[in-house]
Amino acid sequence: MKMVSDVAAKLNKYDGSNPPEVKESLDDKMNDSSTELANGLAKKLPWLAEQAADTQFECNPSGKARAWSMVCVPFTDIEPHPACFADKEIAAQARTMLHEWLHRYACKFSLAYHHQQDEFAKLSKAQPKTNADSIAWFVYEAC
Repeated sequence: MKMVSDVAAKLNKYDGSNPPEVKESLDDKMNDSSTELANGLAKKLPWLAEQAADTQFECNPSGKARAWSMVCVPFTDIEPHPACFADKEIAAQARTMLHEWLHRYACKFSLAYHHQQDEFAKLSKAQPKTNADSIAWFVYEAC
């Protein structure tokens, strides 16, 4: 996915303050703008995109979320729901798929969702690193 590779390239150039969109998004979505976190994400995001290349999708027309997947269970499908396709912005659809890939392949959880701002804002410094929505929104904003 181009969004993932673009952000990985920016992360590889990140020096703790530049590119500014990376620092801003790391601070905003990951509660940590360290070069250590950036380096770790720069290594893991391309791996995630490679894993996702063989993803099976099973559309669920009655699903109420944007999509759904099992956390860390091999040989399972990702279920896109109508709300994902209702979003006309391709990058937002890609963010949803990235969120599900993070569940499926990187074993990340749903500790809080971006649209639930009160809960999302309460995440500790460590929690965004294990929260699929934090990472997906970081990539979306840094792109």
